[in-house]
Amino acid sequence: MSAAKSGPELAAAIVAEQQLIHSRLNILEQQRDEILGPHGKDIPMVIPKTESAFQRIDNNVSEMRGGPKP
Repeated sequence: MSAAKSGPELAAAIVAEQQLIHSRLNILEQQRDEILGPHGKDIPMVIPKTESAFQRIDNNVSEMRGGPKP
């Protein structure tokens, strides 16, 4: 297997990793809410800097798949 991948192949791998990250975040949010109850919602699991990074990843994936640059 070649180490070189096409843009769409790399995009698919990145999306798979991103889905794992979001899945883990959902689990952590559920654990937070179970432990802290209604007060848990006041504690963010993802800070704005991280949200911005997720958006950059989404933009890059779109571009790798041949979509327009945002």
